[in-house]
Amino acid sequence: MAVEVAVAGTTRTTNARVDSINITSTIRARGSYASVVFHSSTPATWRPEAGNEIIISTTSDALRHFGGTIERVVERPSNRLVFQYECDCKDFTWLFDRRMVAQTYGTSSGAAILADIVNTYTTGFSTSGIDNLGNIPDQRFDYVYPSEAFNSIAQIQQAHWYVDFNKTVQYFSAITDVAPTTSINFDSSTGF
Repeated sequence: MAVEVAVAGTTRTTNARVDSINITSTIRARGSYASVVFHSSTPATWRPEAGNEIIISTTSDALRHFGGTIERVVERPSNRLVFQYECDCKDFTWLFDRRMVAQTYGTSSGAAILADIVNTYTTGFSTSGIDNLGNIPDQRFDYVYPSEAFNSIAQIQQAHWYVDFNKTVQYFSAITDVAPTTSINFDSSTGF
């Protein structure tokens, strides 16, 4: 399975040490992390920089395994002409929380409030993954990060959410309904 690494919109797979790629997925609303080591070409004409967007995907299926921003770059010389760059990256949740929410919402659909937060307080994120889980009572947010506002509404609606590697906000019910049993014969039914 071939891996493709793009930095700031340019494919940098030939500069990446593919065996160094490490992706750590956490609870998605808390963010995922990646680390990768790049090497410069000879002579050094390119270097990754903190703030660059990074996408790690597989070429066979074009599936993104990580998308985010390089947070830290440590430069180490390999020799006089070649450098290695150890990069620590955070997924798009960091970018999602760049501005704070200061807004009061009346009783409304949770999906409508979430979509307004994304459209008003973030840039470049899609709301197409937000499920409508019904109305919620009045909400007041006094300078909280969008992720904190999402956590508050998700707690009310018993939902989960995360920002996927394509910058689409996913919001969905955490409850899986089990079909009710119409009758139980305690003499013959087992496995409960």
